[in-house]
Amino acid sequence: MLLSIVIPVYNVEEYISKCLGSIFEEECSLHFFEVIIVNDGTKDNSMVVVNRFASLYDNIVVVNQENRGLSEARNTGLSRARGEYIWFVDSDDYIEQGSLASILSIIDQQSSDVLICDGTLFSEGHTINTETSLTPGVEVSGQYFFCSNRTYSVWRYLFRREFLLLFNLKFRSGIYHEDGDFLTRLFAYANTVVYLPLKIYNYDAGRVGSIMNTISFKRVCTGIDFIVFFNNFLRENHFSLAFSRSVCCDRINTLLDYFIPLLDRMEIDDKIRFKQEILRNKWEIISCLYMSGRWKYILLIPFLYINSSLFLYIILFRKHKLLEIKSV
Repeated sequence: MLLSIVIPVYNVEEYISKCLGSIFEEECSLHFFEVIIVNDGTKDNSMVVVNRFASLYDNIVVVNQENRGLSEARNTGLSRARGEYIWFVDSDDYIEQGSLASILSIIDQQSSDVLICDGTLFSEGHTINTETSLTPGVEVSGQYFFCSNRTYSVWRYLFRREFLLLFNLKFRSGIYHEDGDFLTRLFAYANTVVYLPLKIYNYDAGRVGSIMNTISFKRVCTGIDFIVFFNNFLRENHFSLAFSRSVCCDRINTLLDYFIPLLDRMEIDDKIRFKQEILRNKWEIISCLYMSGRWKYILLIPFLYINSSLFLYIILFRKHKLLEIKSV
């Protein structure tokens, strides 16, 4: 078995048919791949569609479980997988026409820990194609790739199953933006990563109900949680200075440029709670600012040390000014 495609399903009856149809429209031998569908306690008619496909194709494996979230659904699929490589596909997206046959022919000759491919993201009427600075076909380490190419879309990667099992790499449960968390840890351990200039995926970031379009206190706090978690991750391991700094830069950049600006769309009570979280984790954030090695971050340390409200004001003021400049 060359490939296991893992698809978590939860309330996607409008999309799952297109997703599965894009996989089985190709004339590929069913012996070379399997599709593991994890029913994560869906409450709509998604499984009616799934069962119709399962009656037609004997390489579909259906696993039913109570609702435990996307991370646990993916982990369940991983535990049942038999393929040499794993591909995590979201049930509200679809794969590129002709890509499955290309993937199967390529991975039959591959042994790299991670294969990087391309895809297209659709958001608010815009089409964005993924990019990478790597030379096609040339192997590099995961840490090297992370330092030069930040991308947190798990769907554009194929993972060697034995590599995932060796380092017990799974998705952390109960968190937002699990792709970024998972991939940061994964690239810390990957010895061989290779880029294949092959478009394999179409991702819809703008659908109604998408997690990317919802704002909550817990989601905004993800930026702080990631800093605390990866500070400990770096302390417990002996990675290169370049990789450690790159992780810190990435965590700080995400907090400052993505999560904190979401405060403008939150209720006043949640804003107060967030300031308290900043204060409670002040020293972890300061440590991350310092470890980044970037002066633009290090210079923020005195403001956070003095007052968390002043720190947030400066970040938001800076963000608004940058937006004003871009709009001119």
